[in-house]
Amino acid sequence: MRKIILVLFLLSFTSAYPQSKDTSDYFTLGIIGGSYIGEGQLYEVNNFFNSLGMELEYFKTDNLSFFAKGLFEFTGNDVKKLYDIPDEIILTEVMNPETYRIIVNFGARYYLRKKNVNPYIQFSLCQESNYIGSLSYVQDGWNLWQKKPGYEYNYYAAFGIGLNVKLSGKMLFDFQYDIYRDLQGNKFKAFSAIGGFKFVL
Repeated sequence: MRKIILVLFLLSFTSAYPQSKDTSDYFTLGIIGGSYIGEGQLYEVNNFFNSLGMELEYFKTDNLSFFAKGLFEFTGNDVKKLYDIPDEIILTEVMNPETYRIIVNFGARYYLRKKNVNPYIQFSLCQESNYIGSLSYVQDGWNLWQKKPGYEYNYYAAFGIGLNVKLSGKMLFDFQYDIYRDLQGNKFKAFSAIGGFKFVL
């Protein structure tokens, strides 16, 4: 009888704590979006929601994970704003360029706890790619300006905090805020506020 009671106790104990078995070594994939504010020639279409992307996260342990994140930012393409041309200067035959910004991060994340609401800190290295396509315009009725398409690259170290909320066994909501420090000039030049839904793979 005592053996039966002991077996029942052990079974009830293990079923009461199913998460203690193994909560590491898995992936999440998320759709994210929000605001990225950078410096340089490109300008944001707005400061509230201008970027969409995806994030893949690998949980090595309960508290430590590694992630890769990519954002596509929609940017403005008005020639006068891109090149700070005063309003009193008249442009004609304007061909505005295609513009966009791509931000890619690779980093690590440390969770301060693992429950239904999980705050964390993160660090990553980032490449920011700024694209301006072909453009042309005539200034003052006779002076033709043209520019070929090209990329400009910036490299950052990103420091951030975030919050991960468990919505179900397979779905999470995530919000994160990062500041980006220029690796070349050692100045903070960009920041982002991103949120989205992640799914356990």
